[in-house]
Amino acid sequence: MLALDFDGVIVDSEAAKRQAFDDVFELYPEHAPALRELRNTDLSANRVSFFNLCVQEVFGAETEPEARFTTLMSQLSDAMTRRVAACPAISGVAAFLDRHAHLPQYLVSLTPIDNLRAILEQRQLLGQFRGYFGRPPYSKEEAFRTIIESEAIPPESLLVIGDSLSDAESAAMVGAQFAGLAADERFAQTGFPYAGTLDEISELIENG
Repeated sequence: MLALDFDGVIVDSEAAKRQAFDDVFELYPEHAPALRELRNTDLSANRVSFFNLCVQEVFGAETEPEARFTTLMSQLSDAMTRRVAACPAISGVAAFLDRHAHLPQYLVSLTPIDNLRAILEQRQLLGQFRGYFGRPPYSKEEAFRTIIESEAIPPESLLVIGDSLSDAESAAMVGAQFAGLAADERFAQTGFPYAGTLDEISELIENG
């Protein structure tokens, strides 16, 4: 049974997500330079903490903080959905999903569930997966546990495929197997198998 990450395994969305933030910044031309500068100070910051910081440090007292935060979050949600729905797929993903169609396939993402559903619908992928999980409401660890419990399988029967160390850590927390998709050496010291292409991941699956 497979649990696949979305960004970096199904879609090549890194550039699309950066552009989505820029789309929001361009709605506020007088603040756009400051917003970009703030974003560049910590590209790993999640959208909630980032926009809270924007409200405090960029917009200040010019608007009601809670309303501005809600507006920014909504604008980014719309931009993310639009951009990621149209971004390139990871090379070989359609062939990979077909090759392993005999295995139940779940999708697990940190994308908010409503956005994820809209993106999957626009990409005509809703019917591809037995189930899909976004955050909120599920952390990846919670999603993996839910899959294991709902399928009534041993944890080691679930193979998680992801492109980040946090994916590997979440898989390990529930006792699932993990395979990393990365062209660099980020997984080299983890003890987990990894490969640079989905074709190579298929070989890992088929060779046990």
